[in-house]
Amino acid sequence: MAHAAPLVPEALRATGLAIVQTGQALARACGAVGFGVVATGLALQPAFAVLAAALLVAVLVGGAVRS
Repeated sequence: MAHAAPLVPEALRATGLAIVQTGQALARACGAVGFGVVATGLALQPAFAVLAAALLVAVLVGGAVRS
């Protein structure tokens, strides 16, 4: 949220940060549900491997976007 605050006009800052927080909460919920679906469909070890790979991709993409 600290990165988003300067990007939002001051008059809309509370609304903008609320939208950012809502997006973060939805992403966390979707991640938990996604892990549950993968863990149910596979065993725990492959589920952790799939989500570790997804995390690696997210980190690499985030690093590339930031640069």
